[in-house]
Amino acid sequence: MQRAMFQVFAAATLLMLSASISVAQQLPRFDIEATCREAQPLGPEDRDPYQGCMKDEGTARGTVNLGRGLAERVGTGRWPA
Repeated sequence: MQRAMFQVFAAATLLMLSASISVAQQLPRFDIEATCREAQPLGPEDRDPYQGCMKDEGTARGTVNLGRGLAERVGTGRWPA
């Protein structure tokens, strides 16, 4: 449950950041690896918090990229795909 909440939070954060930088051609790059190296286990079943964090961040970035692509299509009248 906490991992799902983290994924939603990470995706929403990246989405808000990308929306506020609408003129950028690419999403901003953050040092996610450094952040994930500091990740703590979310529970006893979380044996590799670094890998979990990197996977979650990759999923969030993919979600934001998908959202940006859809937004660009809507903005240019190329909808539906």
